[in-house]
Amino acid sequence: MPGRKGIDCGGPRAHFCRERQFSPSRCVRGTTRTIRSGSTRIIVCRVRGLRGKTRAQSILRPFTSPKCGVCRVR
Repeated sequence: MPGRKGIDCGGPRAHFCRERQFSPSRCVRGTTRTIRSGSTRIIVCRVRGLRGKTRAQSILRPFTSPKCGVCRVR
């Protein structure tokens, strides 16, 4: 199901909706990590050109989250 720009609802077996902040191709290879904050997961990486700084590349929210309303309409 297509959603808003930057929101990926995944396939029929997915448990999270992904809100992409920027393309993963901008990340330095090997620097991607997942941080858990309650039921939300944040994928962070080091961005090319920003020396030593990490940024949130994607935010994964469970389908039950109010901010994931686009994906709950299945």
